[in-house]
This record gives sequence, structure tokens and C-alpha cells, in this order.
Amino acid sequence: MLNKILLFAGIFFTGVILCRGEVISARRAFRSEAEKCGYQAEFLIGRLHDPDVEISRYTIMLIAEKHPEAALKAFESFNGRLDPLIAEALLTALASYPAEKSGALQKRFLVSCDDPRLQAFGKSKLPYRMNFSLRNDPSYDHAVTVIKKIPLPLNNWKFMTDPADEGFDRKFWTANFNDSDWKTLAIGKTWEEQGFAGYDGIAWYRLKFTMSGKMDCNSADIAFEAVDESSWVWLNGKFIGQHDVGAAGWNTPFFLNIASELNWGGENILVVRVKDSAQAGGIWKPVFIEVLK
Repeated sequence: MLNKILLFAGIFFTGVILCRGEVISARRAFRSEAEKCGYQAEFLIGRLHDPDVEISRYTIMLIAEKHPEAALKAFESFNGRLDPLIAEALLTALASYPAEKSGALQKRFLVSCDDPRLQAFGKSKLPYRMNFSLRNDPSYDHAVTVIKKIPLPLNNWKFMTDPADEGFDRKFWTANFNDSDWKTLAIGKTWEEQGFAGYDGIAWYRLKFTMSGKMDCNSADIAFEAVDESSWVWLNGKFIGQHDVGAAGWNTPFFLNIASELNWGGENILVVRVKDSAQAGGIWKPVFIEVLK
């Protein structure tokens, strides 16, 4: 019996490796072809509905950037129920167009996907960013591994509740904001466990940390093991991205690319806005910097 299990496991993992290799090869070929043809509109339109979701959404971004007028007409080919990642890419691309040109398509794509992250798209004062980790970026055609995982401190995070939702307007997210009168909390625990029992709503975390010198790497992510339940993240005053899937996101790990924002060999200011609608809340699991190669 054990031999059968081991055999099955070997076949399974071999299949995973082969499939991953095929995915990388396909993305490498796409990148090469796109560059070779000069990112022609006809080529990009032909790949909009690629079976690889990452290629499809990367193509959406490319055609919006390089052929904005052709893109609007091309996007009309997306109908029916959409993969949330595709809907997200389309809505992000359309955000750069005037409302009179893109409004009808935006409404269609919002209706086509019931992912709760997207229902607030365009209705919130908060920024929105589609963040590609290198490990999910189809423009990068090599295998990616985590070569170092650096834990951020569990203690001495600055913390402030925001029941009136004024923190964004008051610029809590800026690097030079004076948080000297904020409480000090730990992560890895809910805020209810640390003197804020019964509080549901919005709260902010700020952490000042020093990063080691630049490593031999290709990128870096910030990895959250879990935040209860939605979060928006800034690093050194720049918006990194959001993890907003509603109540279902309370126990879901996520990571965001910080390659352009991370200050290697110096001080960094990390800010996290957390929204909790019920029960426990906060950054209740550890946070890491993951170095990728």
C-alpha cells in the first residue's frame, strides 16, 4: 500500500513540475512573440482570451497601454461570467479612460463577476492597484523561488482605531505622519486580545523597520499570513495594494510585490489599514518580507 502511495505521489509531483514547466514555456513564448511583432494590436487582441489567465490579463494591460483606442472595442468581446482576475484587469484598465467612454463596459464587467473585491470598484475614495508578484507575472518567464523569508517584528506596531473612517483623509498612510500618540500593539494577535474588545470597524497599523542591504535577487514581496478581514497596504508612502475579499478573507494568506518600494539597507515605514466587520479583527498572523530569485 505504501509503495502505491509513494508511486502516486511521485507521478503527481512530476506532473505538477511538467505542467509548471509548460506554463513557463508558454509565457516565455508569448513574451518573445509580443516583443518581436512590436506589440501590434492585432497580435494582442488575438491573445486576449488566452487559456492562461495570467497571459490574458497581462495582454489586457498591454493593449490598454499601447493601443488605448483599439482596446475599448476589443474589451467588448468579454461576455458572460468572468474570472475574477480577468474582471479585475479589465476594470483596472478601464479606470484610465473617461467615464463617458468606459462607463457602460465597467457596469457590464461588474455585473459579470460577483467577487466581493470588485463590487466597490470605482465607488471608494481608497486607491486601487492590481499588484503582480513576480511569481505570478507572465512578463517574467523563469521559475521563481523564495530564497529568504525575513520576519517582521511581532511587537511595537503603532495602532489607532478609526471608527469614523477619517484616517485616509487625515493621511495616516503617509511615511512622515506623526503617530507618537498612537497605542502600541503586537501582531500575531487580534486587537480584541489587546484591549479593544468588542471593536468592529476600521483600524490602522504602522511599523518602522530597517531592511538589510540589497541582496542578489530579482524581486521581493510582503507576505501576510492572515489579516481579519480586509486590508490596504502602503510602504514608504506609496500604495502597494489591497486584499479585500470581504469576510471570507479573514484567514487567507496573501502577498504583494514591493520590489520598487522597498528601501534596501535603510528605514521603511509600513502602513496597513484594516477593516473588520464582525468578531475578531486585526493582523492576527505574522508578516514576512520574501526575497525572490
